[in-house]
Amino acid sequence: MAHYAVPLVTGEVCWGALNLLWPGSRPEGLSAAGEARIGATADRMAEVLRDAAAHGRPVRPRDEPLVMIRPPDGGADPATTPVGRLPEGFAAFDLGGRLIFPTDRAVHLLGRDRAELLGT
Repeated sequence: MAHYAVPLVTGEVCWGALNLLWPGSRPEGLSAAGEARIGATADRMAEVLRDAAAHGRPVRPRDEPLVMIRPPDGGADPATTPVGRLPEGFAAFDLGGRLIFPTDRAVHLLGRDRAELLGT
């Protein structure tokens, strides 16, 4: 498994980190384009966190750990059910760094339409 971590920084404030995991079967290293896309994504995430704080809605750590909620009964896609139960946003990216799966909460947090986000 490969791990890539990028700090979420605006100015002199570090808002957190973007942690990415890849399967061990992925080729070693990142292309310059992939690295640039990940950096741009981290920059945008840091801007969203900065703007939330500036508007009186800072994202802060919780006192208690987050837990997954009980899944809805029937009809749910088994592949997406676990991440759909996460109380915060989740997004998946393809190997080119393009967004291919945002949860509803991630779409809400990013403040854009799902169709606008997909493939970016």
